[in-house]
Amino acid sequence: MSIFDPDILEVFIEESKEHLDTLEPDLLLLEKNPEDTETINRIFRAVHSIKGTSGFFGLTRIGDLGHYMESLMSLIRDQKLTANKQMLDALLKGTDKLREMVENPALSGEIDISKEMASLRPFIAEEENDNNISINQKNAESIGLPTVLKDFNLVIKSFQESIELKQNIYV
Repeated sequence: MSIFDPDILEVFIEESKEHLDTLEPDLLLLEKNPEDTETINRIFRAVHSIKGTSGFFGLTRIGDLGHYMESLMSLIRDQKLTANKQMLDALLKGTDKLREMVENPALSGEIDISKEMASLRPFIAEEENDNNISINQKNAESIGLPTVLKDFNLVIKSFQESIELKQNIYV
């Protein structure tokens, strides 16, 4: 982050705050009308913008939480899920945590986001369960897994997400 002009970082902070200021009222509006596509799209775009720009500055915690929130909003936007109170509560908590991190991006990497991620994960995982596959020896080779692995279950989206987050995967 130190290689960037502080003025550019300040623009990110201000734009993120503007997005966050619209998220809470939009999430509350969505609770009243869970199929309002205009509101769904506004929420998705706001979270997507924060997530995307945070990556430019290497603010990985902001990006990680934003990714989970964006994934849930994508499922709602694609009508794979219908927004409900529990989902919106998880998104509101995520919004509060994003605000905390955006207020002080230099310390955002030290802020614990595990509770917010855990509250979002079940909704995303519901859809991921439809994408379970069984890896056999032939397709294990095609994705670079050791061929000694004959069979195990893998959630493709979780695997891809782990790669995107540069997380280790142990077999």
